[in-house]
Amino acid sequence: MTRYHISMNTPPSSSDTGTPIRTVTHNVVHLCETPTNSSEMVSQLLMGQTVRIVREENGWSYVEGEDTYRGWADNRWLGELVTDELEPVVVPFADLRIEPDFHAPLRLRVPMFARLRIESATEGGWIEVSTPDRAIRGYLHGASNAFRPLASVPLENKTEVAAVFSQSFLGTPYLWGGSSSFGLDCSGFVQYCHQMVGITLRRDADIQRDDPRFVSAPVANVAEAGRDLLPGDLVFFGKPDRITHVGMHLAGNTFIHSAGGAGVIVTQWGDERYSPGFVDARRLDPARALEPVSRFESETR
Repeated sequence: MTRYHISMNTPPSSSDTGTPIRTVTHNVVHLCETPTNSSEMVSQLLMGQTVRIVREENGWSYVEGEDTYRGWADNRWLGELVTDELEPVVVPFADLRIEPDFHAPLRLRVPMFARLRIESATEGGWIEVSTPDRAIRGYLHGASNAFRPLASVPLENKTEVAAVFSQSFLGTPYLWGGSSSFGLDCSGFVQYCHQMVGITLRRDADIQRDDPRFVSAPVANVAEAGRDLLPGDLVFFGKPDRITHVGMHLAGNTFIHSAGGAGVIVTQWGDERYSPGFVDARRLDPARALEPVSRFESETR
């Protein structure tokens, strides 16, 4: 099987930093504002991702993920650091069956970009896989293309391809803090689409707007923004000093975004609900596309 690895800003090993590094062992783990299950969810972690432990409290860890975002995660879903090779799922969902049979009960549903161990190939085109800690095993059929190798995309075309890919999530429910194919908020959606082409974006619309790898993409007329923007340009809404929403420009005079109450939708520029709140647009500098994301000391989260 040809290996393909989606680029992530993976933290260094614990021996390099002196701080513990853990591997996420559950399919989706909530990242919370405070160390309690009743707290607001601010983001999510996916199986196989690594986190750096900043501090621990009452069975929870304040962690920093691969995109440098921080929050509290339940220690039950953080295992020992896995250094073995894991494969990222590159389809919206991968269904693990308890036996190599299409009619077998479902053991676990894994979202896109979660990472699994490939244990062995079996008869009939089935692949035995397991979670990073090997606590759960199951079977995927090769026809699912869950681990298919992805074509290399030139730097200058990455955001355009991300925009094309974004349309495969049309109808995905909106979820505040959502960062998986089960549900996405606006910045989680934009982050997800870029990950497919090997670009790591940070979390939250205001942080994405300040990303130094992006340059301004001026828009002369919001109602006809398609004349000035390119597919994949990030478009921001709210107020100049308070960005509250982000989407991606598509071909024509439309943009795609994950909207509260609607999920992932396509909207025409000049609409009455979103366009009046348009602030500005950003375009990725291809020369900086693969630079790792960095965290600023001034950030509180």
